[in-house]
Amino acid sequence: MDKYKIITRLGEGAHGKVYLAQHLDTNEYVAIKKMFMDSDQGIKREAIREIKLLQEIKNHINIIKCSDIFTYRKNMCLVLEYMALDLKLLYQKVDLNASCIKNLMQQILCGIKQCHNSWIVHRDIKPENFLISTNGTLKLADFGLAKFYGTPSRYMTPRACTIWYRAPEL
Repeated sequence: MDKYKIITRLGEGAHGKVYLAQHLDTNEYVAIKKMFMDSDQGIKREAIREIKLLQEIKNHINIIKCSDIFTYRKNMCLVLEYMALDLKLLYQKVDLNASCIKNLMQQILCGIKQCHNSWIVHRDIKPENFLISTNGTLKLADFGLAKFYGTPSRYMTPRACTIWYRAPEL
């Protein structure tokens, strides 16, 4: 945490809190996701799964990049690209024209295709998990519920998702 200066809290979810921070050496803005740890068992499975899957799908333009991982005060911290807003905020604030919608949809499908090509099912696809940079690049984030799939078929809990958005692969 010595490399980063926390600026503000961006959000909070079931597995942790996300902060806007600045890298002290490069002055680059990043998002630090502090993932809660169990007092009994240590690092939660969701944190390990997210780290493993982000490492598996690295270097795709439509998948969030994780540049660093460290522990801080009994929390696992992921250093992610900072993205200006999410898809839900975008469509609440801006009237999107047809070409913009087509562009965003193409980026969404490219990110999901990359997951599926890597034998990963995201299981939490919703507008809040599509982050958008200031230059309009859309990236899929939050791999806490994602899992590898393939042959032989693995059992997956059918309700591991946000109830309002049922991913097509479920």
